Amino acid sequence: MGLRDKSFRILVVDDNEELRIGYSRLLTNHGYEVDVAPSGLIARNLYESCPYDLVITDILMPGVDGLSLIMQLRVFDKGVRIIAISGGGKTSKMGYLKLAKSFGAFEAIQKPITNEELLEVVKNVLKSG
Repeated sequence: MGLRDKSFRILVVDDNEELRIGYSRLLTNHGYEVDVAPSGLIARNLYESCPYDLVITDILMPGVDGLSLIMQLRVFDKGVRIIAISGGGKTSKMGYLKLAKSFGAFEAIQKPITNEELLEVVKNVLKSG
């Protein structure tokens, strides 16, 4: 079955509303079903009520951050496909991204990311599952 034979469900998690909406529009325009969450807590609740094919999460968010979300989703669903994104913070960007991969993210991407890069990574991660 090819990628276009099924409408994949994606959950986009980012506390930055502009990025969250932008990623959602981009993915929706490319045939994906997309839900959004402004926090890790809301994302976890959404995922537990109806799992997604892919979760794209920011790392640095207030409350339940992306690293905690990755760990929690892995406990709930060992097969969950996750893409972690980060613009950095007090520590190096690569530090957070390495941690995200070690916690179970399929891919870890440094912000800013172009639309083309995001679409390519999404396609590759969905193919890998």
